Amino acid sequence: MNPFSHRIEMTIVRAIREKKRKGLLFVLFLISQCFKFIVFIRNRLYEWKIFSSHRARAPVISIGNIVAGGTGKTPMTMMLIEALKNEYPLAVISSGYRRALQRDARIELNDPNAPLMGDEPYLIAKKYPDVHVYSTRDYLRTALSIEEKLILLDDGFQKRKLERDCDMICMRADDLLGEGYFLPRGFLRDDPKRLKECDLICIMGIKNEEQYQEICGQLRSFSKAAVIGVNWRAEAILPLDPRDKVLAPGALVAAFCAIANPSSFLETLHQTGFQCIASKAFADHSFFDQKELELFAKEAALKGASALICSEKDVVKMDPTLSLNLPIYHLSGKLMIEYGIKHFNDLISQVVKWKEAQHWNTYEVKAMD
Repeated sequence: MNPFSHRIEMTIVRAIREKKRKGLLFVLFLISQCFKFIVFIRNRLYEWKIFSSHRARAPVISIGNIVAGGTGKTPMTMMLIEALKNEYPLAVISSGYRRALQRDARIELNDPNAPLMGDEPYLIAKKYPDVHVYSTRDYLRTALSIEEKLILLDDGFQKRKLERDCDMICMRADDLLGEGYFLPRGFLRDDPKRLKECDLICIMGIKNEEQYQEICGQLRSFSKAAVIGVNWRAEAILPLDPRDKVLAPGALVAAFCAIANPSSFLETLHQTGFQCIASKAFADHSFFDQKELELFAKEAALKGASALICSEKDVVKMDPTLSLNLPIYHLSGKLMIEYGIKHFNDLISQVVKWKEAQHWNTYEVKAMD
């Protein structure tokens, strides 16, 4: 993403979140009504069978959302991999959103260009080298070419050309419906009524049982699907350069990231015991400009920071030989189910039973209470 586009996106996001710049918000609202109409027509065309869907030769689980950005699709995909890797050979299909290299292919870790094929698919490929991870815009052709593997379709809820055997939807507890408006006035990218089609709803950022029950009640007007509450928990602080010393909790640090929900990253960093004295957010999925990082590192050092910390998704885009006046670390962690874990286990049990079917196209996930 070029700097001009970056500034425009960040300006729009701030205007939406802060509810300022009324003139800009009005223009965005008019555009959002057009987008809402397009989404409505597209959904009706699929419902009326005017647009057709195609079944792959392997079962497909979709991990998607109805609100753009920061809902936890990638951590949920990795949680599914952990739960199913000993049951099935797995394949992940991702669009590699905002990838620098426009090439549709399976990610090969020995390819020097692999990090350019998308931060999220590359992260998954690095963590799970036995899983076939594809970065492709032509998801349908890729899915139809896969046999004898269970397919995890990242960001798949709007990919309606491909039939799915299970739909999981990821949402954020602090903003279930994307500020209540469609893009670009808000963050909705699909009709909330489509939640009735999903099999499991995953809510990121649940703080307590009361909030979990309240959100379950709110979602009942849209869907009968089971709901789980999750949080991303940091497990380690790892250096970009393995020669750097271990960073002790309580250290003064500066944080930077290029993710859709920077506030959640900063909150997690705070929970680990570090004191963040400076932060910088880049547009989601964007690559880092070395000069900007050098300037940020100098400013952070003047404020007393002893290190820079970024997210796990960000570090895979960075050159391990990058040298700044401060060492770079990243948070490593995973998604933890803290509410409704029985619903997740029930779903996994159903998926495991698919192996008993005689043909790949006979799987069915039944709605759970």
